[in-house]
Amino acid sequence: MANEKAVSNARVEVTGTTYYTLTDESGNYVLPEVPAHNALTVIASSGSLLSTALINVEDGMELIKDFNLTAYNNSAFSYKATIGEANVGGSDNSHFNRPEGLAFDSKGNLYVTDTMNNRVQKFNVHNTYVATIKVADGIFLDAPGGIAVDASDNVYIADGGINKRIVIFDSNGNFLRSFSGDATTRFNTPLGISVDLVGNIFVCDNRNFCLRKLSPEGNCIGTIGTEGQKGNDNAHFGSLAPSTVRIDKNNNIFITDSWENSRVQIFDSTGNYLATIGESGVPGNDATHLNRPGDIGFDAQGNIFIVDSGNHRVQMFDADRNYIDTVGINGVPGSTNEQFYHPIGIAVSPVNGRIYISDTFNCRIQIFSR
Repeated sequence: MANEKAVSNARVEVTGTTYYTLTDESGNYVLPEVPAHNALTVIASSGSLLSTALINVEDGMELIKDFNLTAYNNSAFSYKATIGEANVGGSDNSHFNRPEGLAFDSKGNLYVTDTMNNRVQKFNVHNTYVATIKVADGIFLDAPGGIAVDASDNVYIADGGINKRIVIFDSNGNFLRSFSGDATTRFNTPLGISVDLVGNIFVCDNRNFCLRKLSPEGNCIGTIGTEGQKGNDNAHFGSLAPSTVRIDKNNNIFITDSWENSRVQIFDSTGNYLATIGESGVPGNDATHLNRPGDIGFDAQGNIFIVDSGNHRVQMFDADRNYIDTVGINGVPGSTNEQFYHPIGIAVSPVNGRIYISDTFNCRIQIFSR
C-alpha cells in the first residue's frame, strides 16, 4: 500500500489485478477499494523498529508471481557526510583501518583512534585532516581504543595493546605523560576511557573486569566491579568487559558491559548502582535489548546514544532511558550510507550537534544530524 502506514494485525485483500481493500483484525474496513497499480507495499509507521512483513496466502486463492522485500530505515536521523571510504581500509590520511574511539575537543576538533593503523587522527570542524599521533614517550601506540578529551583540551588515549597504558597529549599533540596504573594497581588491557570536569580519569580495565577511577595524577582512588571476577549482577562485569565508559552532565557513570551481558550499567559519581539499559545476559534487537554494545554518547539535551555493535545500529534514548529512535538497519550489516558493519565509537559535536559514528568494519566515520 504505497504511502500508507502499516496497521497492526491487518488483513489485505487484493481483488483481481486493479483493486485492494484493507481491514483490521475485526473485519472493519480501514481502506475501501483502492487501485492497486499491480503493486502492494507495506510501510512501517514512523518510529517503529524494522521487523518482519508477513504475507499469508490461503491455498488455492492467490498466486504471487513476483515479490521484492526491501528494508527501509524510517529513522529521523539524517545522513550528512563520511570521513574515510566505505569498506576501503588504508593508512594514508584519507583512510582508516578499523577506527574505534571518537572524542571532540571544545573547538569541535575530532580525534579518532585508528586502531589497526596504531595511530590517532585529528580532524578540524570541517572534517579536514589536521594531524596524527603515533608515538608517545618514544614508544609507538599499539591498538589504541578509547579516547577522551578533558576540560583543557588535553587528549587521553587508552593504548591498550601490548603497551597497556594511558597516554596524554596536549591540544597541539605534545606528549605530556603516560602511566600504567599506580604502585598497587596495574592495568590489564585498558580499553575505554573518560575524564570528568575536575580531571578524574575513568579507565575500563578490561581483562581485570573492573572500572578504575584515578585521580588527575593517575593514582587509583576507586573501583567499580569486582577485580578479577566476572559475573552478571550489579557488582560484576562479564567477560571482555567493561569496554567503554562515559560521564554525563550529572556526573553519572555509564559503562558498557558488552560481550556476555549485553547491557549498559549506570552508576552515580560515587560508584553506587543506579540503573541498567538492556537486559543482563539477554542479547536482543528490539528497543529494550542490546547486543554487545560499544560506545556511549550524549547530546546537549541529555539524550543517550548507545552504539549497539552486534545489531549494527545506534539506539537513542532520552535522559530517562526511554527509547526514541534508531539509526542503521536493525541486524543488517551493510556499507551504504545509514548502514553499519559492527560500529563501535560515537561522539556528538559541541559545535553543531552532529552525531559522529565510527563504522568500524567499514573503515569509515559516518556523520548524522537529527
